[in-house]
Amino acid sequence: MAKLVLRRRGLLFAVGWAAFGVAAFAQGAAADAKPLAYDVVSVKQNKSGPGMMRIMNQPDRYSMTNVGLKQMIQNAYGLKMPDLISGLPGWADSAAFDIEAKTDAETVAALKAMPKDQAGEQQRQMMQAMLADRFKLKVHRETKEVPVYSLVIAKGGFKLKDADPNNTYPDGIKGPDGNSRPGMMSMGHGKLTAQAIGMSNLANNLTIQVHRLVVDNTGLKGKYDFTL
Repeated sequence: MAKLVLRRRGLLFAVGWAAFGVAAFAQGAAADAKPLAYDVVSVKQNKSGPGMMRIMNQPDRYSMTNVGLKQMIQNAYGLKMPDLISGLPGWADSAAFDIEAKTDAETVAALKAMPKDQAGEQQRQMMQAMLADRFKLKVHRETKEVPVYSLVIAKGGFKLKDADPNNTYPDGIKGPDGNSRPGMMSMGHGKLTAQAIGMSNLANNLTIQVHRLVVDNTGLKGKYDFTL
């Protein structure tokens, strides 16, 4: 089995989203193109207290239950850690909300016609617009120094084999729909199992586990099956 090492480093990284600043993010669409937006949005405060949190993102709707503002911002801007957000009011950590945002048929068709990555970015922009409208959120980017882990190959070298692109993993990790497929990862009780996962995806998931930004510096571009 290959050895992957996490090393502590300090890194200047373009992070830190401060609320109530001047918006300074690109929409990624032509100036004359009408941006996609949610057709109907319902926002209600959830007063059930700490408990189950649910987020579901589909082409025809974006649904969140018992989710705080900081988590919403993290999802909308693709931030890997909530600590990269600053300047929010005190209630952003205590108040939770239920949100139902639905799209019309034209928007659903447009999202389904896009490549997966492009559709995901478009949905994040729709979420950003919703936060600006309903929560009056304004943001600006800052650069700050934060501690990170660097994911690198150990001195013994990399020994994993590339995942078989024809493997459908019939007995592998199953998703919420009960089906197994490439790109799945299971974590818990000190064990991480992955099928056809790239190193950048691993770094993103390790960020959640170690509560510090993990940067993929392995240089590996393939997808692999492994158990840690």
